[in-house]
Amino acid sequence: MNSPVRLAAAQISTELEPQPSKSSAGPTALKSLSSKVDYRRKKSNSTFYLRLIAFLVVVGGFAWIGRDYLSPKARKSEIIIAKVLRAQLPIVVTDRGELESAENIIGRCEVEGERVKIVKIVPEGSLVKKGQPVVWLDSEPFQKDFAKQEILWKQAEGKAKAAKGDLEVSINKGETDIDAKDLAWKLAKLDLHKYVEGDLKVEVDDKNGAIELSRKELREAEDNLIHIRVMVAKGLKQMDELRQTELQVQSKKFSLSSNENKLMVLEKFDKERKVTELQAKARDAERDLERTKKSSAASIEKAKSDLEASESTMKLEKATLDRIEEQLKKTVMNAPGDGIMVYFRTPWGDDTRIQAGAQLFPQQQIFTLPDLTKMQVKMKVHESVVKKIKPGLSASITIDAIPNVILEGKVKTVATLAQSQGWRNASVKEYDTIIEIPKLPENIGLKPGMSSEVKISIQTLKDVLIVPVQSVSERDSKHYAFVMHGQDIEQREVKVGESNEKHIQILEGLSENETVTQDARIRLTEVIKKAEDEKKNVGGSNSPLEKKDETPKKEEAPKAETPPVEAPKTPAATPAPVAAPASK
Repeated sequence: MNSPVRLAAAQISTELEPQPSKSSAGPTALKSLSSKVDYRRKKSNSTFYLRLIAFLVVVGGFAWIGRDYLSPKARKSEIIIAKVLRAQLPIVVTDRGELESAENIIGRCEVEGERVKIVKIVPEGSLVKKGQPVVWLDSEPFQKDFAKQEILWKQAEGKAKAAKGDLEVSINKGETDIDAKDLAWKLAKLDLHKYVEGDLKVEVDDKNGAIELSRKELREAEDNLIHIRVMVAKGLKQMDELRQTELQVQSKKFSLSSNENKLMVLEKFDKERKVTELQAKARDAERDLERTKKSSAASIEKAKSDLEASESTMKLEKATLDRIEEQLKKTVMNAPGDGIMVYFRTPWGDDTRIQAGAQLFPQQQIFTLPDLTKMQVKMKVHESVVKKIKPGLSASITIDAIPNVILEGKVKTVATLAQSQGWRNASVKEYDTIIEIPKLPENIGLKPGMSSEVKISIQTLKDVLIVPVQSVSERDSKHYAFVMHGQDIEQREVKVGESNEKHIQILEGLSENETVTQDARIRLTEVIKKAEDEKKNVGGSNSPLEKKDETPKKEEAPKAETPPVEAPKTPAATPAPVAAPASK
């Protein structure tokens, strides 16, 4: 465009251009040098003024050109409109996600106690096989603990063996003592029974026999005495023989009396004394047996307690030794399966990054071995649309690294609890949603962590009125559209339904084939601002949204309408639904 401003700038630039020198030929060297310096100074000054003028001209040109675009008339000539159409409205939730393996084998630090240091680890991305060592942890502290604990275990084992020997000795000694006391008790009972049923009867019989014999001998001696007396009286025997016979009779009487007295002493005194003595011995033997049994049992129980305590101590020491040994074995971590080594990362920075020298706490995740043949997408769904998503809904997945391939997926799970975005966005609540990929193409080259776009098909509304989402704006929980009537523009309250990123459903307020503007938010903002200005100037209290008669209704219609927005013909997946644009 050859505007007057540009022609003037060109003319000024031509006039300021330095002219050739007209000095006479044959100047001296000094005059020539002075002329060159003056020429350069003049040329530098001319260039500075030329640039300044050019800058001012450019700024003025932009201001002249922008005057047309910033004027209300120009804006009115570029109103974008659309038709109210009756068509299908696919409801789709679109969001970003990240690929991950559906089956991850997680490697955790199984070493207990305080933090342990990583000495060596297989590089990330390496292919590993099941059973292959992949992580080496610091084992020196566990080796020292193992040596100390082994000594304690051997000491406890020795005490347990000694306690077992003491128990065997106590049992043996107890059995021997009990047998001896039991024998003594049995013998005491036998002695009592023997005396009552045997010895006593024998003695009684002996005494009775001696008495009977003494009586018989006494009768014989008395008969012999009578005979001797007859014989002496007849003179056949001597007196000496008679006296001897009388002495014999006296002796037999004494013997009979002595035997009878012995029997009486036996039956009245010796029998009772002997029975009492034997009964006491039997009772003492029985009590001694009971004492021995109890003493032996107590000794055995003590020995058993000592043995159990020693064995328990030994088991505890052994369990501690085994645990330390197990921890020592766990300082070398083997791959639990085949896969690619992927380090675990935390959002807290490099201090917790998995590397040689890093400190680990118990059960900290170190690495994962993802199964690349089974992949899924993990996405976060905002709380405003999560109620629409149910397990089983179909989804289409586009991988950023492979944009020409669309994968078919299905909603697997939707988290019950929301995940907060941290203290910076504590008010934002999102729900983890897993999209499974049932049929994964072979050799497609998917890797965990790849970014993707997921479109979840919620439903398709058929035969509904729709307009572009830019044609509806919200204010105080009410929705408004601006309808074209020739050269007039009418603000109208509408009732909306479902929506996606492009279109929104109209339930009430608009009719098919009506024309609406696509700058509802800007127009509603202007209406509100104008009403606020009038309220300040006039002191009115009614909002233009409450009384439509007070709103501006006439504006210049566009000279050339833009083609109306075509309604989608098929329920293809479209971007995620958004709420009607609000302008408060």
